[in-house]
Amino acid sequence: MSNGFIGMCIEGVNQTAAALRAQADRLEAAERRLTAQTGDANWRGDDADHFRTDWTQAHAPAIKAAAEQVRLATEHARGAVEAQIWASQATGKRR
Repeated sequence: MSNGFIGMCIEGVNQTAAALRAQADRLEAAERRLTAQTGDANWRGDDADHFRTDWTQAHAPAIKAAAEQVRLATEHARGAVEAQIWASQATGKRR
């Protein structure tokens, strides 16, 4: 590295983790809002039933799963920060 920095930028990773958490929250909020709109829509018939079935069985769960994966990435990033802090303290280097 040209600036002589070795190791993790803890502040940057914490910012990334916070951004990931916010995006997971947004995904979950969108899923809830769209699920409510899908249920409240004044749309009847076979196409409506088919769409609602697809939504509840495939699309909504996929959005929830994506949000969970983003949350896992958040926790992974936070765990990496903790590991870096511990490693820096063990070697006497402060970041």
